[in-house]
Amino acid sequence: MKQLKTLKQLKNHPLVSDVWKENQDNQYDDCDIVFFLSLKEGYIFNSEQSSMITTRGFVYEIVEEFNILFNDIVKDNR
Repeated sequence: MKQLKTLKQLKNHPLVSDVWKENQDNQYDDCDIVFFLSLKEGYIFNSEQSSMITTRGFVYEIVEEFNILFNDIVKDNR
């Protein structure tokens, strides 16, 4: 897979259901913004046993995390 570089590419990926951010005021010392990504129904990140990943900080971090975990996406047979 070609590495994704932008939030638009991530949101348009065929396995991604949604990407959003939330402010978590005073939750963390280093950052108040948390990014979430959920896969389309029926898919999970195998090592996480979850269809969602989260990162704190900047857009590039959620894009990078998805790129790292892309080869770990499997059909959820549970």
